[in-house]
Amino acid sequence: MPATVCERFHPSAVVVYIYVEFLPKNAGSSLDQKHLSATVSTMSHRYSIAISTTCATTILAAGLLLPAGANAVSASPTVVGTAASSTGDPELAAILDSRGSASTYSPAEQLLAPSARSLVSTVSANRRMTAKLPKRSKAKAIGKNYAVNVVDIESGNRIWKKRAKRSLLPASNMKIATAVTALQTMGPGKRFETKVVSLGRGKVVLVGGGDATLGRTGLKSLAKQTAKQLKASAELMPTGKLKVYIDDSYYPAPKRPAGYRSGYEPGIVRPVRALGMDGSYVWDSGKTAADYFRSRLNRKGFTTKYKGRTGAVSSDLAELGTYAGATLADQVRYMLQVSENNIAEMLYRNVAVERGYRANWKKSKLAATEVLSELGVPTKSINLTSGSGVSRTDRLTPVALTTMLQRVADTDNYPRLASIYDGAGLPLAGVSGTLSAGTGRFTTKPTNCAAGRLRAKTGTLFDTIALAGIATGRDGKLKAFAVLVNSRPQRFSPLQTRRKVDRIPATITGCY
Repeated sequence: MPATVCERFHPSAVVVYIYVEFLPKNAGSSLDQKHLSATVSTMSHRYSIAISTTCATTILAAGLLLPAGANAVSASPTVVGTAASSTGDPELAAILDSRGSASTYSPAEQLLAPSARSLVSTVSANRRMTAKLPKRSKAKAIGKNYAVNVVDIESGNRIWKKRAKRSLLPASNMKIATAVTALQTMGPGKRFETKVVSLGRGKVVLVGGGDATLGRTGLKSLAKQTAKQLKASAELMPTGKLKVYIDDSYYPAPKRPAGYRSGYEPGIVRPVRALGMDGSYVWDSGKTAADYFRSRLNRKGFTTKYKGRTGAVSSDLAELGTYAGATLADQVRYMLQVSENNIAEMLYRNVAVERGYRANWKKSKLAATEVLSELGVPTKSINLTSGSGVSRTDRLTPVALTTMLQRVADTDNYPRLASIYDGAGLPLAGVSGTLSAGTGRFTTKPTNCAAGRLRAKTGTLFDTIALAGIATGRDGKLKAFAVLVNSRPQRFSPLQTRRKVDRIPATITGCY
């Protein structure tokens, strides 16, 4: 039986086909479920693959398709690396193009500040925001179900609000909460270890320790160490095939949480396991890591065979190799810059483990909520179902987000959180990550004047647009802001709504 479209092609490849083949030939049309089925049928025939309803659901759920009546906004993505930059959503293209690059991703950027001659008093700067924001926060592309909060960080005074305590879907703004709780709990220098142990002659176990950035480099190192140890010990060398097991029991077996749509896994976020490769969006990330590990051992002269999971192995077993991944600060930076869902979900669980809880959805939620409460973040109206913001039951308020960002900016009292802002964790407007020029953000009037003057985390679901961060005001002082838009009017594209949202932080900088 032929493979389904999602098994043969990543959903992003299907989207590329749709935008390249369907839309140019069907001007003015939109892709709802009916149109999508017809288009995938054509693709199935052309490539001899079967139609996958799950794959179609994945594409629609990701908010990748323009709804009926939507106007495509022209953008010139500069993102390169894969065909994903051909998709209709430039922010999605930036995310997909960055998958698997945790070890090499390093945004070259510099935050701009107002010149001394342009500075005004804080009273004047904040008064101008208070006068301008009510009108500029209103737009047909934003709709009516939105909430905003803007705070002067130095004084703690609220500058302007609109339903600031309303509990709304945060999308990937949830990653701000994950970054804050992870750094506050474990510290920026924390590393997560993957190791290989021996079960006796001809048997080795690859043990996952929650390293979200484990990649080919780490697995190559582990294979090299393992081969050396085996060849040096007659008692451990296999007489036939080397049997490779995995132990990813650091987390319990994955279960789908509340609020996940059926098509989300594994293309948007993979089932959460303690062992997996950076950028690997597959059903069984542990096996995928083991397969690559085996391929490296094969190059060392071994013949290997995958034997499945062992369960938790004893800590007394002979250690054949260890590898410590990127620091937590670097993992958080990468997660925030490119909105990496797998990293977010693994850090979410690592916080639970660090606080002595079982790393399941319920206890991870409890651990994260406890940390935020200890930081003085209002938690009454929030719901932290997931670490990535993918769950449809996640909820945050603008007040909660701006409170987190106030802690981030207060490096004297909360030094562990410094990498989120001072360490270039949050994307820089018009420059890096999901706010890079290629995403169409802060590149057009009237908001392009704010490029380089604020850092913020983006968030997108098909009906949700979010933006929360820290901007430098006209007075040279930092302002925290959070904008959550739910029930996004579907006659507008996501980029049209984002550009209307961008007017709010541009106003905060005083350049618009």
